[in-house]
Amino acid sequence: MLPNELLISQQARDLGNQLIKEMNINRSYGMANFLGVNTCYDNHQAVLIWTFQLLEREPTLNELAEIKKYFLLIFPDSVYQLA
Repeated sequence: MLPNELLISQQARDLGNQLIKEMNINRSYGMANFLGVNTCYDNHQAVLIWTFQLLEREPTLNELAEIKKYFLLIFPDSVYQLA
């Protein structure tokens, strides 16, 4: 295992990476606070951890579209206007 590798399921990794790609999320910092994960993580790591936690809470989720709905509910409307 690599020193910085996250210990998450392959399903969470796959879906999280799809979400990162589809939402065009950059690797910088700032999303962890919104996602409720430790702020030491960059945006990509934060999304992967959040996806893993979501799948742990909601094991029936397995479609990117469903996960994306949960993801978009987290951010206030003002964030969309800045994008």
